Amino acid sequence: MSDYYKKKYIKTSKNDSCCPDSCCYPDLEPTFSFSEPISVFSASPILTVTNIETSITNLTINTCQNSLIELRGLVGWSTPDEDVLTIWRIRRTAGGPIIWEARNGIGVDSGEQSGYITSILHADNNALCGNNTYVLTAQVDPVTSANLTANINGPIVFNATAYPL
Repeated sequence: MSDYYKKKYIKTSKNDSCCPDSCCYPDLEPTFSFSEPISVFSASPILTVTNIETSITNLTINTCQNSLIELRGLVGWSTPDEDVLTIWRIRRTAGGPIIWEARNGIGVDSGEQSGYITSILHADNNALCGNNTYVLTAQVDPVTSANLTANINGPIVFNATAYPL
């Protein structure tokens, strides 16, 4: 999914040596760097999530100075089962530390399994100068929903905006 993102890099000062030459433009006032999703008009295959943490998508944002990075996302999902609790996480790099976690469940009534949208909002104030990679993951709770599944079958949006500190 990372190919669905285009990157824009902006130099934040004349003397900024942290930004690679290929992305720097001289004489710019302090500003921010960001990544944004590119519209994709084809349906993605359904991604089935089990009791094992599964990567949904990732993004990389380049910052040329210390920044706060706002991460936002939406994930459309459903389940063929009842009483499914799903754990959503943002990790810094694949397999890296968890920087955000939330739990979202679907109740016992039939028909409630038809579709949900989970929204994500987190601010990372420990971003590094250079590339910052984030991975959005999901896992069906192995304790309360053992051997059940969830299907990622709706929109997937994951984007980042960096604000200089």
